[in-house]
Amino acid sequence: GIKKKDTERHDRLSLESDCCLNIKNVTEEDYGLYTCQQFVNGQKQGTDARVSLHVLHVSVSPSSSSSSS
Repeated sequence: GIKKKDTERHDRLSLESDCCLNIKNVTEEDYGLYTCQQFVNGQKQGTDARVSLHVLHVSVSPSSSSSSS
C-alpha cells in the first residue's frame, strides 16, 4: 500500500499489482527515493524495488533570433 502521511499526495498516487507506481500531476516535492515491497499473507516476498525520481522544470526562453533589426 501507499503510506498515508500526506493526504493530498496520497490522492495523487496509485499502486498497480505489478509494483508500478503512478503519480498524477507530478510536483517538485515528489522527488526522492521510492521503495516497493511485496507482501503475501503478511510475509515479505523477494527483494525491494527502489527507484529514484528526479523532477525537472523545463521552460521555454524567448528566442533571440526573433528580434527585428
